[in-house]
Amino acid sequence: MSEFEVAGIKYRCTKMPALTQFNVLRRAGAALASARGFMEVRRNGGDISAALTPAMKAMAELSDEDTAYIFGECLSTCQRANGKVWAQVWNKAAGRALFDDIDLPVMLQLVASVFAENYSGFFPLLDQVSAEPEAG
Repeated sequence: MSEFEVAGIKYRCTKMPALTQFNVLRRAGAALASARGFMEVRRNGGDISAALTPAMKAMAELSDEDTAYIFGECLSTCQRANGKVWAQVWNKAAGRALFDDIDLPVMLQLVASVFAENYSGFFPLLDQVSAEPEAG
């Protein structure tokens, strides 16, 4: 389990079951491969816009069904601090966030954190998914 902050709010995510990890990975594989270049450029402070094009193309090729599966499985592992308790952030059956302030930028950061939690040993570059670009 890892804890992190997005937009000033504390979140945590847990590992997905191994078969779910595999199913998410096989659906997101092409997009992840394209995103690798983007993450390397971001980490090294290069031209992000040029590196973003292949990643966006790969994401555009994901079916709506695969996208919903990836987001649903990833976000269903997330909870957020709500006072002294942790509350689920995603209703998988309804396919929606349980908090009105969870918009797309927050969702993408949550999904990236879930990928880091679940696949960093498999893709070492994911360890740096939320790291700031190095000063050059």
